[in-house]
Amino acid sequence: MKNILFIVSDNLNKPCGGLAERLRQILPLINQKHNCIVFGSGQSGTYKGIPHGGLDTYRQEAFLKIEGPPLQIVLTAFINKFLDEHNFKPDIVVSFDHAAILPGYNIAYYRNSKFIVEFDLALFSYQKQYNPDQLSETNKFYSNFVLDCEYFGIQKADRVILCSEYYRKELPNIKTKHEPIVIANGINVEEWDIVEPNFKFPGNFKNNLLFIGRLHTQKGVQFLLELNLPSDTALHFCGWSVGSNLYEDVIAKCKNVNNMFHLGFLSGENKISAMKSSDAILCPSLHEPFGISMLESCAGKIPLITTRVGGIASFVEKDECIVCEPNIKSIEIAIKQLYDMSEDDKSEMVKKAYLRAKNLSWKNLAEKFIEVFDTI
Repeated sequence: MKNILFIVSDNLNKPCGGLAERLRQILPLINQKHNCIVFGSGQSGTYKGIPHGGLDTYRQEAFLKIEGPPLQIVLTAFINKFLDEHNFKPDIVVSFDHAAILPGYNIAYYRNSKFIVEFDLALFSYQKQYNPDQLSETNKFYSNFVLDCEYFGIQKADRVILCSEYYRKELPNIKTKHEPIVIANGINVEEWDIVEPNFKFPGNFKNNLLFIGRLHTQKGVQFLLELNLPSDTALHFCGWSVGSNLYEDVIAKCKNVNNMFHLGFLSGENKISAMKSSDAILCPSLHEPFGISMLESCAGKIPLITTRVGGIASFVEKDECIVCEPNIKSIEIAIKQLYDMSEDDKSEMVKKAYLRAKNLSWKNLAEKFIEVFDTI
């Protein structure tokens, strides 16, 4: 049995994206074989008996408000304090994405631990969506810092894990200590089968569309805010402020129009019921390392409107969803296509996606992680 520290820029008790959902599902399974402890964002606490150190808790204790690269300098101190408080000597440190790489490496180096880096959202891939030369000097500095962290982690890690085959192909041509490993996301379709679609959407509209995830430009939320929806149709946003650069825009829009609503943060059966009660899940992403909310849509037999970019294409075929481009007009056409479809065609589409989702399980994912931990 090994002691494993997970460092993640999300919170397991109130997640903002797919990374936290990935950990929420696999950590209890991994914890049956190895001792696990987590340091992430938000407040400290526990998740299913697993200690969870929260960055906000330690920042408040230190009266610290700095962000960005300076924060990563002191992050190592916060994590070390958390480990000492729990008398936890990690045999393995797992850092998820750029913000966790430098503190994870430092802790692993000085505590003589093995070091693993996993990429669930990587700038080395996402930066292809924009021209770095057009960034402001401040943003250019931060962009270069993030890339430096990612390249450093790729070279220094004892193992590099990618969340999708798409990300393996995007990995920079940098020498790694071992062959990179792909461990894709999973789903427990049984959880989705038993929940009834009885969520009550606000507004009493005949038709209800749902976006769920980070309220961010990466997710195409800016297009959704400008949609010209049919008069009998409402759009609902499920997401909160952490990791969301369009959160305030969504709140303002929902206050000023009568057919858009912000549902806040939903989890568990409440989230599943909301998704299954909707007519479709909208995912007009510009970039997706994997796309866990799309996989959840497949498990819930919910029609999916998506750009099918990046990792999404690895588990959703073109005939299993309605494909749109990342622009307002194309999304509006896709919505019309949804409501013009016959019930038989719609049923056949979601059935194909559901059968594919059944082959992806969180249990298999956890076992792949355990195999890595056992052999490192």
